[in-house]
Amino acid sequence: MILYRHCVLALVLAGCSGLAGEPTATPGADPGDDEENDRDDTAGWPTVPGVAVDGSVNESALLNAHFEALNESASRQHYLTRSNGTVDSNATTYRNDSHLLHRSRGTFSSVTYQPTDREWTAEHERWGDERYVFTDDRSGAISAGSSIGFGLAIYVGSGQFERVGTSTYRGAQVVRLEADSAKSTGLAAEYQQYEASLLVDERGLLRRATGTVNAGEGPPTSFDITATTDVETVPRPTWVPKLVRGEASLVANDTALAVRITGGPTVPANTNVEFSSRLRTVTVQSDRPIEPGATLYFSLSPGEYEPTATLTRTPPDPGTRLDIGDDRSQATITLEDPPGLDAPVEAFFRVGPSPFEPSGDGASE
Repeated sequence: MILYRHCVLALVLAGCSGLAGEPTATPGADPGDDEENDRDDTAGWPTVPGVAVDGSVNESALLNAHFEALNESASRQHYLTRSNGTVDSNATTYRNDSHLLHRSRGTFSSVTYQPTDREWTAEHERWGDERYVFTDDRSGAISAGSSIGFGLAIYVGSGQFERVGTSTYRGAQVVRLEADSAKSTGLAAEYQQYEASLLVDERGLLRRATGTVNAGEGPPTSFDITATTDVETVPRPTWVPKLVRGEASLVANDTALAVRITGGPTVPANTNVEFSSRLRTVTVQSDRPIEPGATLYFSLSPGEYEPTATLTRTPPDPGTRLDIGDDRSQATITLEDPPGLDAPVEAFFRVGPSPFEPSGDGASE
C-alpha cells in the first residue's frame, strides 16, 4: 500500500493583515526592463541544444535542455501573462540547494516556502477576500514551480522557431529564436495568433521567452517568462514560526493516527479536534494544552451502531480499536486566536492512501 502523508494545514481567514505584507520577503524585482541592453549580433553562433546548424529548432529538445539546466542549478523563474493589459498570472520561484520559495501574486495570491528536508511546506494563499496559511508534508519532488514550467512548455512547444541572431542579455551572449506561427497539431492548432521570441544560452536555458498568442474567442494573451541561475539564498517568510507544524503516521498496527507536534504555538486545553476516518467525522477534545513535542493518538473503538473516536496521549491497544490503515484519516485542530495572527487557523494532519497514486496490488492496471 502506498501511503500519502500530508500534514498540518493551517487556514487563515480574511482580515489577517499581519500576513498580507509577507510576500515582500520574495527577493528581486519583476523583469520588466531585463532587455534594456539587448543587441542583435548575427556573428558567432553559440552551440545551443535543440538548435541545428541551419538554424532550425527542435522545440522538445530545447525544453528538455532548459529543464535539465534548471534542475542542476540554483534558479529563479518569473512567469507573467496579460490579457487586454490586465495581469492574469504573476509568479516567481526561487530555488537552491537548501530552500524553495514560490510566490504568486494577483487574484489568487500565494507564497510557498520549503526547506530541502521536505518535511513540510508553508504556504500563504489568497482566494478572493480570504487569505490562507498552511503547512503540509511534501515528501517527494518539489512542485511549487510547476505552473511556470507548464506555461513555458505550452507556449514554447507550440511554436515553429528558427534562429535569427544573437543578443546580449544581462551581460551574457544568447541566441535569439523567433516564431510567427504555431504548429498545426495538438494544442498549438488552436492558436489563431502566435508570435514569440526566445533568448537561449549555450546550456539551452531559456533566459527569456516573450510573445502573444490567441486561441478561441478570448482576447490575446501576452507572456513574459524569465529564468536565471544565480540564486544564493532564499529568505524564510517571517510568519513560518507562527504556524502549528507536525507530522502524521499510522501506528498500533494501523489502528491509530499519531500526530507529533514539531513546532508552532501551544494549543490550549479543551480545544475541539475533529477526527475523520472511514467516512466519519467526529469531534473530540484535548484534555490539556498541546505543546510542541507532544504526540496525539486518534483511534476508533467499535460501537453498537457507530464507532467511538478517542484522543489519547499514549498508543491505544490495537485489540480494542478498528483498523484504519486502508482509509485516509485526518485530525483537524482549530485555533480561534492563534498567537501572532489575527484570524482563526485550522490545522490538519492527514495520512492514508494517496489520491494521486495507486493503492494496493494491481490498482494501476
